[in-house]
Amino acid sequence: MGTPDARTVTCSLAIDDSNLSNGCIRFIKDSGAKMSLRPHCPADSNCEEGHTLIAGIGEEEIVEHVEVQRGGITVHNQWVMHGSAGNPSDGWRRPM
Repeated sequence: MGTPDARTVTCSLAIDDSNLSNGCIRFIKDSGAKMSLRPHCPADSNCEEGHTLIAGIGEEEIVEHVEVQRGGITVHNQWVMHGSAGNPSDGWRRPM
């Protein structure tokens, strides 16, 4: 959900390397340009059961996977559509 004051920023610090094999963060290219939130809903029946949200992605949109080395950060505002998949590897992927 967006906030009434859109001057927000999200920073994610990689405690471990985050890469394609462990489900690194993904961004939808240029998704922040419209400065509006897309319709989205909880993946579970409600937000009390989980924090995973789902939203539609158009066929023409470009998904960019961003690998981040341990100690690196990503920074984006609330308008940028982002997320990550689960970690299918045997190693850690801990963001803070």
